[in-house]
Amino acid sequence: MTTPGGLVFARRYGLVFNRRRHLERVGGVELIALIERDTAIPGMDRIEAAVWRDRLQSRADHDQVASRLLTENEYRVLVPEDSEWPAALNDLRERAPYLLWTAGRAELLVTQPSQLVTITGARAATAYGVHVAEDISSELAGNGKTLVAGAAYGIEGSVHRSALIESGNTIAVLASGVNRPYPAGHADLIGSVSRQGLVLSEVPPWASPTRQRFLDRSRILAALSGATIVVEAGFRSGTLHTAREAGQLSRIVGAVPGPVTSFIWVLSRG
Repeated sequence: MTTPGGLVFARRYGLVFNRRRHLERVGGVELIALIERDTAIPGMDRIEAAVWRDRLQSRADHDQVASRLLTENEYRVLVPEDSEWPAALNDLRERAPYLLWTAGRAELLVTQPSQLVTITGARAATAYGVHVAEDISSELAGNGKTLVAGAAYGIEGSVHRSALIESGNTIAVLASGVNRPYPAGHADLIGSVSRQGLVLSEVPPWASPTRQRFLDRSRILAALSGATIVVEAGFRSGTLHTAREAGQLSRIVGAVPGPVTSFIWVLSRG
């Protein structure tokens, strides 16, 4: 039988980020036992099971996990049972993350979604787009709102900088591990966010960003906040995925189009 403690352990230490179906099927305690035993695994042949165990063996070393968490205490792990867990993520239902790795002020998550605003937009932003993003961000931060963005170049970087300048609150949601700033050119900015605000990710430390992780991150950006604002996004911009996620969650969605002379704006208009 699955025990709540076993499930929390499996969630907290990230044993099964890519094997959710097994966690859901057998629970945390039985999952750890499957990793440690040389027995058949439902839904896998012998070779697949061997590869799966090999990938997870190092993560299943309890002493190693505990040692890392004790010696590298710049970040912590939140699970739904923790008081700082953002209740807004529960709106994602079965798509909610099992845990969040955080660096900084986790208490920023303990608030109503209406107090958080996600602002995202073009990476290759025009000067106009950056100016608008800075104006919106400065006003919201000055009024006590917490600004949420993804720390990317362009609009999102401007959002975080504006919040920091206003001595406001800001949260950076990464598609990489919290100790692996991405983009690398924003390492100092992300470091500043972790000191004054909060950096979080659902993937474990040292993890690299991937296309799928960027897509997965969109649902967190959308769910955390009561409103999402998209500034100057092109037709194929990944930020539109965040807007769609917000709409599906019945969040407020706003948009600031680019100037009519902007190539990005022409593309976004089709």
